[in-house]
Amino acid sequence: AIVFENLKGWKPKGGRKRSNLRQRFHGWLKAKIRDFTEMKWAELGGKVIEVVAAYTSKLAYDGSGTVKRDSKNYALATFPSAKRFNADLNGAYNIGARGVFKLTYRNGSEGRSSKSSGRPPRSWACLCDLWARASSRLA
Repeated sequence: AIVFENLKGWKPKGGRKRSNLRQRFHGWLKAKIRDFTEMKWAELGGKVIEVVAAYTSKLAYDGSGTVKRDSKNYALATFPSAKRFNADLNGAYNIGARGVFKLTYRNGSEGRSSKSSGRPPRSWACLCDLWARASSRLA
């Protein structure tokens, strides 16, 4: 399966005053890329999954909390555990983990949350949640 973030309604926030960063973001054809990928993957019999985009880059994949982006090099993220990691790769791990959750554990109920657990909404799943599930199954 291929997992995509649901970017419906997404608007660029980056760029300083009078910069062309916003213009470059508007030129990015995210829908065309997704449509082409989905078409080609369907020809091969694959499934495309869409997951909630919220907090995929802000949550650390190891479960240590929210990351802080480096002011000089925005591509680097510092985890609460003081580990430095590529922010895009961290987000990709979390997107992939949400896709696995959607395929295997939740049967498509990603938006619903359990009121009794006291945990964050299920759509905020990260890679560490998969690790915890796997270790509890082995025990």
